[in-house]
Amino acid sequence: MHTFPPSSKLQFLIGKELAQIALDPHSVQFRWSESGQITAQFDFEHIDGERNAHRYDCTAFNGPPLLLHRLIGRKVLVVEVEALCLTLVFDDGQLLRLWSEEGPYECGLVQFTNNLADGCIVY
Repeated sequence: MHTFPPSSKLQFLIGKELAQIALDPHSVQFRWSESGQITAQFDFEHIDGERNAHRYDCTAFNGPPLLLHRLIGRKVLVVEVEALCLTLVFDDGQLLRLWSEEGPYECGLVQFTNNLADGCIVY
């Protein structure tokens, strides 16, 4: 739907610890231990500690096995932003890349806290 905002608007993610990953039929939620979450409704990629890339399509049911549990308990060290890609670098070197696309539908949501009234970024 939209490009990602500049990295300055996403610096609040630095230091956040991933506490839970929830799988839905058409999305994946990455929930932080303090509060807030990222909901991915479009493609994303997990690069594990061995530098193996695992790409996931939130609308497909025939993808590879999920290895996302390896991110639980890890903290975000770096946030990198390109127009259609948000990369989170975790404290053990793993990466999570979320993609967006320009079009009529939203690809995901970044919630600042657990209450949507506190604000969010739609991408």
